[in-house]
Amino acid sequence: MLSLGASGPFWLDWQRRATWAGAGSALHCLDGNLSMNGLIVPFSESRVDMVRSSDGWGFDATGLLRQFDPDVVRATDAGLYTEPSSEGLLTNPEDVHFWADDGAASSRTGEDIGYFKIASVSSDGADWHRKRSNVINVLADESYSLSVYFRFGSSNAIQVMARVPDGAGGYAFPAIQAASNEVLTNVTIDGKSSFSNLKLAQIGSLYQLTATLEILHDGEIHIGPGPYSATAGEYVDIAGVQLEAGSVTTSFIVGGGLRSHDTLSFDLSAVDLTGGFYGVWRGAVAGWNNDWDRILEFGSASGHDYVMLRANGSGTQLRLSYYDVSEVEKEPAPVTEAFSWSGPHEIIFGVGPNFTQLIIDGVATSVADLSDYSSVDLTTLFLGASHTGGSRGTLRTDELKLMPGLPTTALLMGEVTAS
Repeated sequence: MLSLGASGPFWLDWQRRATWAGAGSALHCLDGNLSMNGLIVPFSESRVDMVRSSDGWGFDATGLLRQFDPDVVRATDAGLYTEPSSEGLLTNPEDVHFWADDGAASSRTGEDIGYFKIASVSSDGADWHRKRSNVINVLADESYSLSVYFRFGSSNAIQVMARVPDGAGGYAFPAIQAASNEVLTNVTIDGKSSFSNLKLAQIGSLYQLTATLEILHDGEIHIGPGPYSATAGEYVDIAGVQLEAGSVTTSFIVGGGLRSHDTLSFDLSAVDLTGGFYGVWRGAVAGWNNDWDRILEFGSASGHDYVMLRANGSGTQLRLSYYDVSEVEKEPAPVTEAFSWSGPHEIIFGVGPNFTQLIIDGVATSVADLSDYSSVDLTTLFLGASHTGGSRGTLRTDELKLMPGLPTTALLMGEVTAS
């Protein structure tokens, strides 16, 4: 593991927001490298404890998809990615030119973007013309996350259709549409499997359209993107399409198949946390997978005493929880209700003897007592992960700062970004 040393804050800044990060800093990250007292070391160095048994991918600030070998931290100038395992279910997800034609025809543009092989998909005179993915067997009451990377092209609109079982031996065709003016349309059929949670974002020169496909009946499905146009020759450029189990969109998996979970941790054993600690996490959460998903955890492999900043229940809550040596859960910080994870967030936390508090996007909870605080087992920081396993929750971390010492409300409020 990476030993942080006893002096200075632990600070990671993947987007270089903090111009004074290097002053007294024990650790600073810049463009995928760690700076330790001015010495640049790669993230693949053994002092960083990173476990991922497969390749992984992540976008940089220009929208280029970068590949990272097994056990290499997925850090770019756009953020650091930590995720649970996921499986891409589509064949040739980054090259839909190989997919079957349903009315539409495709050709290569020759403007490939990294791993994406751009396919220009043209209508032949009907607005349902599309490419068609491989067939996937699904079960009722399952959810699938869809993500489509594209450019609008001459059609100025994209449509993604799903062929789904209708429960009566036939099929239904729910669809989602996005126009170049960013208007989203959800075409549903009563009582049939349908899409929800439509979102449109821009990543570099591409748009990303995401949605959740809720399955109501067992059977076979396939996915079909194309231009939403009945004018022959109008086209949309498709870069990649991913479908994965669950309602959370994760990073793109080149070639489909399984991407293993990330486990990233840092050694805090040389840092004195006796008097408590406080810190800042800035980034984004794509979505929670269950009620134990966490942003970070302080603890050890033994797991006797540990502190975790985690979701709970429906995933719309945020808790700062403490477990003591008897594995009794304490909830020193009040539960934050009805918290929306869409978009970036700033979370400031403080934990110490008789003190816990959260400040979320500038709004502070009340101070709560924590008389059982002990730093004996707080020897490791797990980012986006648990001491018992890999990442739980899909995170992009932009900046992380940790300061030892007794936290106060004034110290925490001093870390709030000016709006």
